[in-house]
Amino acid sequence: MKALWMPFYYIFWCIFQILRGMFSIVFWVLKAIFYQKKKTEPVVAKDSPEPATKAVDMLFEPKKEVVDEPEEEIFIKQEKPKEPGIKKVGNITPSEEDHNLRVFTVFNNEGEIFRINTASPGPFYGPLWTRILSCHENRETLCARLICPVYGKSTNQSGYRVKIGGIRAFMPNYHSLRYGDKEGINVRVAIIEVNPVTQRILVSSRLAYDLLFAHHPEPKVGEMSEALYWDYDDEKIYFLLPGRYAGWTEHHQPQTKIASLMGTITSCHIESLKQQEHEAIVSLVSPCKENETALPIADAMVG
Repeated sequence: MKALWMPFYYIFWCIFQILRGMFSIVFWVLKAIFYQKKKTEPVVAKDSPEPATKAVDMLFEPKKEVVDEPEEEIFIKQEKPKEPGIKKVGNITPSEEDHNLRVFTVFNNEGEIFRINTASPGPFYGPLWTRILSCHENRETLCARLICPVYGKSTNQSGYRVKIGGIRAFMPNYHSLRYGDKEGINVRVAIIEVNPVTQRILVSSRLAYDLLFAHHPEPKVGEMSEALYWDYDDEKIYFLLPGRYAGWTEHHQPQTKIASLMGTITSCHIESLKQQEHEAIVSLVSPCKENETALPIADAMVG
């Protein structure tokens, strides 16, 4: 009797396994389609706050490092006026030079060691390269000019083109303390890499802030504090302070004078603090006087 129903048992068992496999395949296909559709749907934030250009939490929020084929960088070319009625009469970017021409030892990411003599004729000759290499060697900061955004091959912004004197440099997005600025402004930077072969310079505003203020106490009401000129508008000047604070004060000065102060160091008096927002109202000790010549000093890391 057992021998009679055993073939039927195996036949039904095979049919069941085949159907089970088919249903499993259909289930996983439908599940994949559902998740793909859900993933591509736009996400709408409810009651999301408007972005604040001076928000301190956004300013110091770590940015993701995005490698966007830097060798394919595309920049927006800004044409200089050539009309006969326009004449250059000055420059608001501070001069960064070190006339003590000397020899520096530099190594690249591949571990190759190079010796650069800024006193010898060549691509690294002169006081400007001496200043750049000196800041790189001694972990000091210097003032540079943020020129314009740089876009990678995928058309996403990869960073900023920066100029130190007449020498080009590049600041990746994740090393910046800016928010997609389209207009030029003076900024404080630290040198994070000098490539002796390509003469490519990488700079960082975040590292510059850390070198300047990492060992300084947080600002307190009624006390003096060092401050970095960071930004300005028609009515206010904005500063970066120790402890990841941002401060501001009102001004009634010409735009050209205020613009020349950006990226330089000053001292201010803390009038009031909002500790939760990390914001401060400050007053300058000598408003727009001590830096009128716009000649920055080498700001070494306090160790």
